[in-house]
Amino acid sequence: MHTPPPLRAMALVRSTALAGVAGLALTLAACENSQPSQAVAPQQGDVTVTAGADGVQSVVIDANDEFRFLPATVRVHVGKVRITLRNVGSTPHTLTFDTLTAQSGAAQSGAAQSGAAQPGKVAVPLTRGRAEQLVEFTVNTPGRYGFVCTIHESLNQTGTLVVSP
Repeated sequence: MHTPPPLRAMALVRSTALAGVAGLALTLAACENSQPSQAVAPQQGDVTVTAGADGVQSVVIDANDEFRFLPATVRVHVGKVRITLRNVGSTPHTLTFDTLTAQSGAAQSGAAQSGAAQPGKVAVPLTRGRAEQLVEFTVNTPGRYGFVCTIHESLNQTGTLVVSP
């Protein structure tokens, strides 16, 4: 028996729709069995700094509301170093070196605000939320120098400056 033309068109639309649904089902089934994508975390741990045209090794260290310094390890060579503490959160932070003092081979320039830094220690003054402060100093002795946020030391907000010859 001969099918009238309008019914033939409807059958073609139905078969095309069924093929599309079947293709979609196969695609979804394949995706269901694949591994979920992993988000790539930004590099946080370690940065090596080289001197700029002015001869100063400059680095920006972020302090955040998770009580971390990013990067937590900074590698430099003996010479002039400029650290900018950028507070990307709302909680105030400091950055004070445990053992990097004028007596251990560092000469500091930059204004430390009263009460914000421990006398004789290289430090970035109190930095309120969404602000930044910097300190520039010369380090003459290779070694590992720990730094802390004196406000959040008990929360392990620490880092390390590694100085090579």
